[in-house]
This record gives sequence, C-alpha cells and structure tokens, in this order.
Amino acid sequence: LMRCGPAAGGLGGGATRLWRIAGPNETADIARTGAYRAGPNGLGGKYFFPTSEQGANLANLYTKAGIGGPYTLTSGSIDAGHLAQLSGDVINPAGEGTGFFIAEEQLPSIFDVRIHGPVP
Repeated sequence: LMRCGPAAGGLGGGATRLWRIAGPNETADIARTGAYRAGPNGLGGKYFFPTSEQGANLANLYTKAGIGGPYTLTSGSIDAGHLAQLSGDVINPAGEGTGFFIAEEQLPSIFDVRIHGPVP
C-alpha cells in the first residue's frame, strides 16, 4: 500500500472511499503527484467504484478482452456530501457494477489517494 498526497479533510466524518483501476502510466502519475489528474484519453473525467471488488472485476473484464493492462488498484476519498452532489453521474458501462463518473474539474476533490498494488 502506497499512500500519496495529503489527507485533506481526513477520513473520519463523512468521507467516502472510491476505488479505481489504473494502467501503468496513470499509476506512475499517481505515484509522482499523489493525485488523480486528467488523462490523455479525452473522456473528460475518470470512473470510480464504491468497492475494490468492482474495480478488480473491471480490470479482469478488460484483461480478458485484451484491453490495456497490467492494472493497479487505487483509491481515494471524497467528501460524502460532495459525492451526493455528483450522484447524477452514476454509471455501469461494462457490467462491472454501479460506479461514478467524476469530471476532470472535480478530480481535485479526491484526497488521500492510495496505490494498493496490482490487480490479482
């Protein structure tokens, strides 16, 4: 487990941990910056899940389909009230389970970003 970035806002009172899989370039960027940042994919944001299992499931779906990889499990926290404001952006694109699309301009609201290691 690698902790990156400040624990702004703390993990107590109302923070929700969200999970994301990252490819090698994004993982290196997180290790370097301690944050989720806009990527070159042009999607305008990033996908996150409420459980690590959903992230691992998506990584396995992508791997079986020959899409990218290897994948690393990452997570970050967001204020629960802020997440509730974004709740209109709930997604389920590949059948991996309900997740959240967080727009690029909202990515700085995610704190205590962690790298947990390769997806098994």
